[in-house]
Amino acid sequence: MASLADKTAVATAPGLRGLPFILALIVVGAVIFGFSLLLAGFLAIRGRIRIESGRSGHRIRRFNGIERFAHWLLAVSFIILGLTGLNITYGKLVVMPVLGQDAFAAEGLAVAELERGRRARAEEGDGEDD
Repeated sequence: MASLADKTAVATAPGLRGLPFILALIVVGAVIFGFSLLLAGFLAIRGRIRIESGRSGHRIRRFNGIERFAHWLLAVSFIILGLTGLNITYGKLVVMPVLGQDAFAAEGLAVAELERGRRARAEEGDGEDD
């Protein structure tokens, strides 16, 4: 059976022409970690923006119920897409050691079932494309 190093030495990341896949994973991980560190550093240096005269006690309603619902629907969708993307990209290298093999398998099965349902609805012709 081929080792992980043998498999990743030949595979290349799409869009990164010839760059070994493992190197692409390391670069992408470093970029994500670096930007997170940069944002945390900016917050630590700059701090929160204070109101000069303090709070007035008046509250202004910015968003109605449907706008709040749309916001949280988008936020939850973004989190789910991010987690499934991490699973696809870093699954066996990072996610499985953190979650454990059983939880990793259960999460993979749940994602596969969701995808199967989405494809079935698309084939029925509800207007969603693949």
